[in-house]
Amino acid sequence: MRSSNKRKGLLRRRIGISQSAMAKYLGVSPSLYAMWEQGHRSLPVAALLKHAALEISLNKHHEQKKRIKLKQQLQEQFEIMRQKTAQKALHKISMHRPRAEKLRRQLAEREQQHADQLAWISVLGEQLTYPAVNKHNKAERLWLELQFDAITKQVLKSRADMAKMQLDIDVLTAVAEVYKKHYGV
Repeated sequence: MRSSNKRKGLLRRRIGISQSAMAKYLGVSPSLYAMWEQGHRSLPVAALLKHAALEISLNKHHEQKKRIKLKQQLQEQFEIMRQKTAQKALHKISMHRPRAEKLRRQLAEREQQHADQLAWISVLGEQLTYPAVNKHNKAERLWLELQFDAITKQVLKSRADMAKMQLDIDVLTAVAEVYKKHYGV
């Protein structure tokens, strides 16, 4: 059978029906249809048109099935990507919240340390302000002044550190909330 003749029976084989069933559908005798598939005879125009319409319908059906399958694959891929993105968001949230909590604890410790430093500055200030009441020799006074200067520098640095820590906490909390809101997790 030549390749052009093989093509004639291709539709029938794709559908999975016999020559006699196809002949009956086309309204021709089974022997005429068999001879047409072999390239020995022609089919009437009405049968050829019916055959062509069936082939077109079958191709449309297969294309529609391909589109549906492609659409399903795209939906599945989208769902996988959405789940991965949600997992990443959960991971980010799970990283940001604990870091924010750790910073909150550190900030609370720093605030307590800061309060102690302010109290110490107050004590040193009193010792330096009233020298007549608190008689100190030069070495003690020098030590008090050095302590006062050192603790004042620490307090100023501590305030800057606490402001930075609070800003970091606010940023981490905001990022976690954005991920939570945007990804619905």
